[in-house]
Amino acid sequence: MQEAAGRGERAARNEALFRRVNERVEEVNKAFESILENTDFFCECADIDCMEKIGMTLRECESAA
Repeated sequence: MQEAAGRGERAARNEALFRRVNERVEEVNKAFESILENTDFFCECADIDCMEKIGMTLRECESAA
């Protein structure tokens, strides 16, 4: 049971970490919005092994939040 709880905590930390990373990516890319069509963001799912990148426009990212 503790292992499942620990995995859940790691998954929650993983989600929060990638959310912060994506917020920073968004902030940096706003300066280049006029020349960039898509930006790669990291998946924010709870799978601690997931490192998938998702390409989307800043507008799409903001509407998904």
